[in-house]
Amino acid sequence: MHFFSAALFSLAVALSFPAGAAPSPRLLRAPAQHIVAFDPPGTWERAPTPPSSRLLATWAHRDSGRLTIAAQQVGANVDAAKLFDESRASLERQGWRIGRVDRGKTTPAMRVVVDATLEKGKRIARQLYLVEGGFAYVVTLVAPEEQAADRLRDFDDAVATLKLGDGDKP
Repeated sequence: MHFFSAALFSLAVALSFPAGAAPSPRLLRAPAQHIVAFDPPGTWERAPTPPSSRLLATWAHRDSGRLTIAAQQVGANVDAAKLFDESRASLERQGWRIGRVDRGKTTPAMRVVVDATLEKGKRIARQLYLVEGGFAYVVTLVAPEEQAADRLRDFDDAVATLKLGDGDKP
């Protein structure tokens, strides 16, 4: 199972807003995948997303860079570490040079963060593998190396907005 092996190129916007409040054009909500909200920073804009049952949305940064989120329902025996381990060889074949792999300190089976470089260090990548409530999620960032500090901060800020749950319950 290479669920997110192509996560490099890895929601319908439908929230209830108070009267007069406008939704963020970046905001993603995917109730079928239990995503209550995902909202990258303001320097990112929603981009066309190729049709896919897993890739839910893509964002582009005005100075270059891609951010994606993918989701898929998984069985009870699947965890984030297993997903990454199964995807690693495919990522490496695609040119990823895997660096740091953080399997989490409190819930290693639930969350894995991977840092990598591509194109001989010209681009950086970071992925979050997360399993919760019967779904696996992968958030992927790819950006120019010279923008690494800013784009990695954007990734962390975007991941901090990821709210999962059923229906209106975050």
